[in-house]
Amino acid sequence: MSNVRKQHVFCIAIVLAITIVAAAPSSHAFAAWEIGAPIVTHWSGDLPLTDALAQWEVAGGYNMVYVNGDSPESLATQLAVAQKYGLRAQLYNKDLLTPTTLNDSTKLAQLNALIDVFKASPAGYCYFCADEPKASAFTNLGALTSYISQRDPNHLSYINLLGSYTTPYNLGAASYSTYLNKFVSTVKPSLLSYDNYQLMAGGDTHWYFDNLAQVRSAAKTANLPFMNIVQACQWDSGWRLPTGDQMRFLVYTTLAYGGQGISYFNYYTPTANTGGLKPVDDTAITMYNNLTPLNHEFAAISAELQPLVSIGAYHLGMLPPGTTKLPAASPFHLLEAVADQTYYDGNAVKGVLFGLFGNDDLLADASYAMVINLDYTASKTYTLVGPGDLQVFDATLGVWTSTGSNQAVLNLLPGGGELVRVMPIPEPSTIALLASILAGLFLFLRHRRTS
Repeated sequence: MSNVRKQHVFCIAIVLAITIVAAAPSSHAFAAWEIGAPIVTHWSGDLPLTDALAQWEVAGGYNMVYVNGDSPESLATQLAVAQKYGLRAQLYNKDLLTPTTLNDSTKLAQLNALIDVFKASPAGYCYFCADEPKASAFTNLGALTSYISQRDPNHLSYINLLGSYTTPYNLGAASYSTYLNKFVSTVKPSLLSYDNYQLMAGGDTHWYFDNLAQVRSAAKTANLPFMNIVQACQWDSGWRLPTGDQMRFLVYTTLAYGGQGISYFNYYTPTANTGGLKPVDDTAITMYNNLTPLNHEFAAISAELQPLVSIGAYHLGMLPPGTTKLPAASPFHLLEAVADQTYYDGNAVKGVLFGLFGNDDLLADASYAMVINLDYTASKTYTLVGPGDLQVFDATLGVWTSTGSNQAVLNLLPGGGELVRVMPIPEPSTIALLASILAGLFLFLRHRRTS
């Protein structure tokens, strides 16, 4: 066989492999704005971004920061700092990023100047448009976000919603689900965000999981990511200062419910030694140090879950309002029994939380399990049983380790969790590609021996 003929056979095999790969359906749909890396941030809207603050943000595991838009020149300076340290920037200007600006030609020109600077920066990420609006404000906010999108379709217009703890009067809607649905249909957001603070002086309020569940449901229905803003300080005498274990509880429960963003309130507090993140007293430094490893863990685990479908969040033990018990048909379960417990408002929730994920919505197809120890006062050990050989994710190193069986022993810190998955099999397109390449090589070598 001639060399030309050999080369022809080999090329046919390679072309066939490339054709198979090209014909495989794409799992990534184009969107003007995408969340990218999971969001890790905190409130600090009134602070200009400096080199020192940016270094502090990066060291703490934060990846989205506020920049002030007092002038195009100041904004450009802060965006350059964000870009230098690989941070994503959120533009905050409470005087211009408001619906009333649309009816004021002078303010609109000022806003346009800021948008032009912001949208040209590689660090630009989103515009802070409103915090905790009533439903009556949605129409005007929709006009503002639509205007921003016309001038800059590649960046998010961010609005943070009220939590479910408040009254229908404050929501401006008959119920919290009505409030969420009206926001989605009127404003047409690209991200859902809300805040809910439940570590009160008198105990843990009952609304935390109900709020998580309702936002998760609304986000899933609208095919949107969501961000949870959680308590990181003692804002006033009615609040408790969260411990490191309680912060772990807040971070990991957000993951189990499918959250792709975590934010902390607040950077500062009215009085010293009541928490916050600003490194001006020992309590704030302690909070910062407690959150630093959790931030890295949140980003690593959420990145693993991003391509998947959140099938459901299920509980064992206590069932506070809004929660669902783990179905008997779940492909993941614990070897150890978790006894049912009565929940009372004010109690710290005890039990286990399962966040199940997969490639579709079917419970039977769940292939990832986020298992959380809801007891933030004590470590727990459980044996997880899955539908196949299991791997456990190390959120610190970012690596998967096989257990060698369909069981995984999970040593869970107070309020902490582990991500486990069924060992994946190669995609059909990958198998076809390898098979075609091997077949081509086999033909090439056989013809080479016989020529």
